[in-house]
Amino acid sequence: MNPILVYLDPTEDNLPVVNKAEFLAQRWQCPLVLFSAAFHSALARGLAGGSDGRAENQQASYLREQEQKLEAIARQLRERGLEVSTRVAWCKHAWQAIEKLLEEQDFDLILKGTHHQNVMQRTFFSSTDWDLMRCSPLPVLLVKDNPWPDTGMHLTACVDPVEQGDAPRLLDKAILLQAKVWQEALDTRLEVLNVYDPTPFIVYMDPPVPDTTPITEALAEQHQDALNKLLDECGIPQAQGRLEAGTPTSTIPELVQDSGSHVVVLGAQTREGLNRWLIGHTAEKILDRLRCDVLVIKTDQSGS
Repeated sequence: MNPILVYLDPTEDNLPVVNKAEFLAQRWQCPLVLFSAAFHSALARGLAGGSDGRAENQQASYLREQEQKLEAIARQLRERGLEVSTRVAWCKHAWQAIEKLLEEQDFDLILKGTHHQNVMQRTFFSSTDWDLMRCSPLPVLLVKDNPWPDTGMHLTACVDPVEQGDAPRLLDKAILLQAKVWQEALDTRLEVLNVYDPTPFIVYMDPPVPDTTPITEALAEQHQDALNKLLDECGIPQAQGRLEAGTPTSTIPELVQDSGSHVVVLGAQTREGLNRWLIGHTAEKILDRLRCDVLVIKTDQSGS
């Protein structure tokens, strides 16, 4: 297995992401690369304003300080039997530094810390978080402060098998393929969740009908059949599927919270041009409300 890239923000508490990176590396028996993009605006202004060498020395000193911080973390992990290397880059925008590193070395997963704001029931995603979710070709695990149990992890994979087109079908299969890898390697409990909203089909009936039961039953049957077919194709028992009616943006976070899931797997399509920056309105609203860790899976649709 290729290394896991662990991005450590120099301005944040990185203990949760380090702990979970260690958890994954131990179970997957893979190396870790600890990486930081370091930048100091005052030192950058010094570099732009002089050529006597002092500014370059100050930048080098600042980078050494960041390297020492990463090495201190790496030493502790190595003492526990892990293979760990460190990298630091001088770069104002973390995603640009990460993107360059991805061109130089192969990884299977990116980890980064993020934070949930309990008062507003919202997650605060930094610009780097969004850049990773929208642009990274690799799966991205956004880690929050919630600890993982040593055993009995619960993983929820969100799919929408009724959505039309090849891209959504490929994305659903990519989500479940990655979820199966986690389930088998980490001995997690996997639930495949499909939430659909029947409201538009009922509200916009023309002409209106007094009894909508046949419509809602037909919709439920359509979605259940599609979910079962997807599970069969991916080699997952149908008993691990869960179908619920409701508004996805509110129902998915509520169900995930009630189930005690530790990680939610969501999908995003990557594209060229301006669309490269779009995850999807519904997915972004769901991401905003989830309190647990989020694993974002991609399919490459650059040719579409």
